[in-house]
Amino acid sequence: MLYMWLRYGKPDASMTGNGLLAGLVAITAPSGFVNPVGSVLIGVIAGVLVCISVEFVDRVLKVDDPVGAISVHGANGLWGPSASQRTSGTPRFASRDKEAAPRGDSRCVF
Repeated sequence: MLYMWLRYGKPDASMTGNGLLAGLVAITAPSGFVNPVGSVLIGVIAGVLVCISVEFVDRVLKVDDPVGAISVHGANGLWGPSASQRTSGTPRFASRDKEAAPRGDSRCVF
């Protein structure tokens, strides 16, 4: 809501709802691998990203998406997992060392 308020001079209830959904979509996949501060950061960025993405889909791609579903699920479905490595505190690639990554470790590695 704050982004839309600053950009257009008034709050937008539908984009506020989309921002909330975008944060949830973005954090769903990496939720087991991200610390709480990282999850808030991913959610806040997702809320702004959905506002930018809705404009892009409507004006540039010229796709009629009245509720912003492409932006909520598409853009933030990609953003969440890609942001998890930047906020999880784990190394980018799992080590072959058994102490660093024991057998059966289920950490997500991109």
